[in-house]
Amino acid sequence: MPIYTYECGEHGVCDVFQRGIGPDSYSCPDCSQPMTNVLAAPAVITVERNWNEKANDYQTHGPYYQAKSQLENINRQAAERGESHSPITEEAIQVAAKAIDEAARNPQPSVEQQQIQRIRRDQMARRSKQTD
Repeated sequence: MPIYTYECGEHGVCDVFQRGIGPDSYSCPDCSQPMTNVLAAPAVITVERNWNEKANDYQTHGPYYQAKSQLENINRQAAERGESHSPITEEAIQVAAKAIDEAARNPQPSVEQQQIQRIRRDQMARRSKQTD
């Protein structure tokens, strides 16, 4: 719905929500005198993104931004809990970025994957004992 701004000579400016195209004049809600349409700049809407959306964006930019996002999130959570937190330093970001990069280059199997590998090894060992 468009928002139209009207001005009354006695009571000042007011915004009116209208469907479709608004009339050139509108009656003042206080004194019922005709008001004139005033040109106004459109509203600017700033949408804040949450930390998870930012982190997802940072993943596409490499380990440095991932590390920075993770450290910001840790500090934010500590602040929300009322705990003290240390400021984020460039050195801390670099250390975390290096760890993230190494983990990406040498991925470790998850707990589930480790269990599956263990089960397969056990099954292979049983089969080899049965054939002997």
